[in-house]
Amino acid sequence: MGIEIYFTGELKHSIEMLIKSSSFKSAEEIRLRVNRPVRVASGGKMYYLGREGELNKHPDDVVVCHREELERCLELMSDYSLYAFHEEIKNGFITLPGGHRVGICGQAVCDKGEVKHIKNISSMNFRLAGQHIGIAKELVNRLLRPGGIYSTLILSPAGCGKTTLLRDIVRFISDSGVNVSVIDERSEIAACYKGIPQNDVGDCTDVMDMVPKSRGIMMVLRAMAPRVIAVDEINQSEDLRAIRSARACGAALLCTMHSDENMLEHDITEEKIFDRYIQLGCDRSCRVYDGSGQLLYEGSLVE
Repeated sequence: MGIEIYFTGELKHSIEMLIKSSSFKSAEEIRLRVNRPVRVASGGKMYYLGREGELNKHPDDVVVCHREELERCLELMSDYSLYAFHEEIKNGFITLPGGHRVGICGQAVCDKGEVKHIKNISSMNFRLAGQHIGIAKELVNRLLRPGGIYSTLILSPAGCGKTTLLRDIVRFISDSGVNVSVIDERSEIAACYKGIPQNDVGDCTDVMDMVPKSRGIMMVLRAMAPRVIAVDEINQSEDLRAIRSARACGAALLCTMHSDENMLEHDITEEKIFDRYIQLGCDRSCRVYDGSGQLLYEGSLVE
């Protein structure tokens, strides 16, 4: 069974038809908005969902989502127990079996500046899980050292594959027998469902799910004795403080960071926290540099 089990009525029929079509292989997102046409992101472009599952460029004879369908969808995703998913919902998403992740928007209920709940759901974004096993194969040897890896930072603009590459590197080094701890603050690396990773992150990987990166790093350092700690999207000063502490304890870091700049011009290279840098382009180009900025590898991510 797939995501079709979370829909009802005409919407369910259209999703079932989409899943059976060849277009579904490249589908990345299904966006539902109250009283608006259902949209599907596929191959980097946005389409309208037709009644028979076809992807249309124009809003003619397309499926419109209604509030009752969104409410029913939420009930089915939570197995009729919204309370059990309270923590996830207040963070704005639910992770489903298979690693699919559903973003949720609506009316936030806040207390002293903290979101306690989201009610009157008005839109959902089904981000479809799509692992790319093996894309790190050509470059991972440039990151290995005896007993583990060089501390490595992956930089790229948004949407160019940082998390996907991070996940595959984790899988490679974990399956080689190295203990890896993943700090998965937003459940995007391992996509845990009820604590169990839905993505393949390797046999020697432990996942600390839904915890702030800085806190999670310190937790696994004390309890799990990792050789490598992997985190996604470092951007806070406390993240860097925790990373420095991990390096001082002997753990290697595998991190990503959003950047539109050339790696050699990035401020973080001056700190010497990392021994390797990977620069990704949205054209799937990939360059690996050592800590001094020397180019070690140039190629493309290939599945």
